[in-house]
Amino acid sequence: MKKSEILKKITWIAAAFLVSAPFVWLALNNMAASDDYYDYYLLQRFGPFEAVYHYYLNWSGRFVSHFLAFCLNPLQLGETVGPAITGILGISMLWFTAFQVGKILQRIYGSSFNHVSVGVILGTFWLCFLPYPSEIIYWFTGMIAYQPGLAMIALWMVLHFKKEPNKFVKSVYFILPFFIAGTNEINVLIMGFVLALVFPIDQPQLRKYWLVVAVFLLGAGIELLAPGSRYRMEYFTETAGNPVANLSFAVNHSLSMMWYVIRDWSRSTPLLLVALSIGIGIKMKSDIKIHPIKLIFAGLGILIIPLMYFPFFWGTGMTQPPGRLHDVVFLFFSVWTIGITPLILQKLKIEIPQSFVLRGMLFCIVLWQASYNSRLRGALSDVKMVHEFRKELTERSEKTAIHKKTAPYKTLVLNPIRKIPYTMFFGDLTSDPGHWYNEGYARYHKISAVVVPIEKQAEKTDK
Repeated sequence: MKKSEILKKITWIAAAFLVSAPFVWLALNNMAASDDYYDYYLLQRFGPFEAVYHYYLNWSGRFVSHFLAFCLNPLQLGETVGPAITGILGISMLWFTAFQVGKILQRIYGSSFNHVSVGVILGTFWLCFLPYPSEIIYWFTGMIAYQPGLAMIALWMVLHFKKEPNKFVKSVYFILPFFIAGTNEINVLIMGFVLALVFPIDQPQLRKYWLVVAVFLLGAGIELLAPGSRYRMEYFTETAGNPVANLSFAVNHSLSMMWYVIRDWSRSTPLLLVALSIGIGIKMKSDIKIHPIKLIFAGLGILIIPLMYFPFFWGTGMTQPPGRLHDVVFLFFSVWTIGITPLILQKLKIEIPQSFVLRGMLFCIVLWQASYNSRLRGALSDVKMVHEFRKELTERSEKTAIHKKTAPYKTLVLNPIRKIPYTMFFGDLTSDPGHWYNEGYARYHKISAVVVPIEKQAEKTDK
């Protein structure tokens, strides 16, 4: 490899570390929240396998995500070290997926530029403009439910295009779809779309392809047919009276949400500029032939967005999807947009000469926009206040420890966290001692109950 190429790679990698620095610093001050505590309780009570079975029967069929959530629960390493490690893991997994997407684009289009630049541009865009980073990076339960499946889908695509794979790679290639299907229903949809895109036109590959599909469908069947999914729907029906399993409600809200996110993200983020910066310089392989049906299907991939929202509206009857679902849709929409950009440029016969300097300039423009209104600017602002946030967590921990020694059978009253770093903060304890967050926190610290009263009441407890 030429020295100039090595220097270019080092430059891109240095840019990735520079962008990641404030997010990593926040990760070092991360906190556990919500389901993290309750899952720890279930882990101690049942063990990982029986706890997964408990969820499978009573809540959802995400057998792979649940298993990872129990085995890697950050609270096993304490309330400080564990969340810090998992926060860094969330950032690392996002970068891993970005670099795998870079490899995929390189192998599909045969571009002469290195996938490192694509991975850095895409990863930077994700970090700077991810709608809710707290839910899919810093909050462990949200991160582990979605990111591993997305990373495995990207890795599977890389293995699919790998020439002359060894036995180990072949084994991973065939087994991976089963585990992808077991992460969650959204990844089932995305993986199904990917499998349709790579359908082999040539007969010799059909046997191999259908074997992969069979393995995938086995995992999808186990995930989608879980008894817990029915009980979860009954919970939202009986407890909240939501319009669960209402086809008209689910379809209308899914399509409305599709229009909202496409309209918003194409204007509020530099997505189109990122797609152009990655698409420039791509020179199609002279021997590459993309079947017209696949081109049409790739274009229709935009319809996966309402399909990803549909299970939420159908299964819960709620009107506001969680931030982590928006995050996954954002990741998919950005990859889809970037993936079809070279095809559009080719059809329009727009040729932009490949240039390290040009791509670097476009990358700097993206960073410049991010410095005005983005998660990067928010993270830099949060870095300034994170020491106060950590101070509040330390005070809460000390007060909990004293209460455990002096009055473990009484209800512990804690003040709400006031210095909240938006980038990494998922949620606080509630005023309901029976809430799963409160219950999990109390069981973790071996006390009777814990509450955080509403702000006005909390101010009185300070006096």
